[in-house]
Amino acid sequence: YVGCSFEYNANYIEDGSGRYLWGHILKGRGRNAIGRSNELINDTTLNQRRSSIHSCFGGQYYGKKYDDNDDDPGVMLTVSIAGPGRGSTRFSIVRVGESPLEWKERLLLNSGVIGRLQKSCLPTLHAMARQRLGPPTIVASGIL
Repeated sequence: YVGCSFEYNANYIEDGSGRYLWGHILKGRGRNAIGRSNELINDTTLNQRRSSIHSCFGGQYYGKKYDDNDDDPGVMLTVSIAGPGRGSTRFSIVRVGESPLEWKERLLLNSGVIGRLQKSCLPTLHAMARQRLGPPTIVASGIL
């Protein structure tokens, strides 16, 4: 992901206008192991494990469940399971915990939640949301 940029337009800038999407999307570099974006997910294990399917507000999301917890900032790492980005290395970082009450879990619909970010990520995400000099770009990565 080094050198990849996050999507950048007015929807990804937290400027008080009400259009901020409470997340950041990185397109990545091509296809992932799930398959092509026009193929249906045919994973019997997922269908058998109902504990990984979470319903909310007329839709559903998959993977880790979001819980509103004071000790956790509610920043979720997600991948697309339907629509644009499905079958690619695209991922999203979604600030569910800081989003308005009417959004919260709705931000996760049609996504696979593959992880949670720690509280230490918030200053970086706030800087990404408030900067106006172009797309945030990954300059280094690795395993901590």
